[in-house]
Amino acid sequence: VYTGCMIHWPWHISKEQLAAAAKAFRDDETKNNNLPPSSCFTPYKLQPPTFLHYCRRYGFPATSKEDTGKFKFMAKRRVPHDVLECENVNEPLTLFTTIDSMEQNDWMTLTACAMMRAVNYAK
Repeated sequence: VYTGCMIHWPWHISKEQLAAAAKAFRDDETKNNNLPPSSCFTPYKLQPPTFLHYCRRYGFPATSKEDTGKFKFMAKRRVPHDVLECENVNEPLTLFTTIDSMEQNDWMTLTACAMMRAVNYAK
């Protein structure tokens, strides 16, 4: 079981497969919001960790022109407390945007993907 903060490189998987999965999500993070969190990993033959423990902000550089120089990220403390209320069920949770620089790598990108999709899939 993989536990703890998801900031360390998962050495047991292919860096090339991880990079491909992260790039696919970065290139179009607004699509497929209603898929399960495993969809961030399995199309690339990556096995997601059994347990995800979100302990920090997980981000990556934004790729859209309007967000040039910014970062997209997901953080558990930024998620609205009423995100799963009935009146919000049709509004997908999206990534947050910041101008603050942050640590980034492909694993953090997939963690942001899994966090966002887990909440939206639960809706």
